[in-house]
Amino acid sequence: MAVEPYTLAAYAVTAGAGITTAAAVAAAKWVRDIRDDVRENSRILHGEDAVDEWDGLVSMVHEHRRALRGAGLLDALRGGGPDRD
Repeated sequence: MAVEPYTLAAYAVTAGAGITTAAAVAAAKWVRDIRDDVRENSRILHGEDAVDEWDGLVSMVHEHRRALRGAGLLDALRGGGPDRD
């Protein structure tokens, strides 16, 4: 009993569609995971709008740097002169 060529083509198209669908779903998940990581990192670095107590690491570092500079400790800790930033 011979297999008709269009039957083989139908199986090939079906398998190709399944593989393409799986790849598209995997790519969408990968993009969503990256987007979530970027949002989380942004909240850590720059704070969250809904949380007043957390302004983020960037503002915390700037605040600490201003405090150390005001106390004259920043240059001693960094090992540089006043012109170094």
